Amino acid sequence: MSTDLAAEADFGDMAPEGVGVHITRLKTDDYTTNETLSRHIEHMADAAGRIQPDTRPDVVSYSCTSGSIVIGKDRIFKEIHDGAPWAQPMCLVQGFWTLCTSGRQEAGGWHTLSG
Repeated sequence: MSTDLAAEADFGDMAPEGVGVHITRLKTDDYTTNETLSRHIEHMADAAGRIQPDTRPDVVSYSCTSGSIVIGKDRIFKEIHDGAPWAQPMCLVQGFWTLCTSGRQEAGGWHTLSG
């Protein structure tokens, strides 16, 4: 999102050795509401297609947590695929869902598995 100034450094810090991180921005307003977040979808395919199209990254992810919830994983994945059909679409909601479903229910509560 164009108003998030911390994401680039965070992604670079979290990336495993040998994994490149390339960033592009979605056009957005300088304030956040459900309406402004829902408009991100209008620019997502174009943004996905601008991320290193000559090198074709393996994964293209939408990194806005609140936008992922407002828009929904299926619409996000469709737009990323439309703009970057060579890449696996990802968004933060999917990452969270994968984390939650990789856990197991045990006596005393829910436990997630970590690698």
